[in-house]
Amino acid sequence: RLIEIAANLGLNHFIGPGTNLEDFKRFREIVDSNIVKNPVYGSPGLITQGGTIEDAARVSGPRWHAIVGSGIYGASDMRKAAIEHCSQI
Repeated sequence: RLIEIAANLGLNHFIGPGTNLEDFKRFREIVDSNIVKNPVYGSPGLITQGGTIEDAARVSGPRWHAIVGSGIYGASDMRKAAIEHCSQI
């Protein structure tokens, strides 16, 4: 219901679940059914919580941001981790 209220108020930036793709699909259906113009999505929970950038990108649509924090900051080689994660987009 909260997503519907936000969409009806004209918001167009949404943060959805990155670890449960079925929930993310339902989340997008709610936003899309409210005719939000050019919605932008973000997904946390990628990498360390079990979600993958590749899988989330498939269901998220063209305007999506992968939120990857500890997948990079927690790596022993942050540069290598950043390059690896970015290659999945």
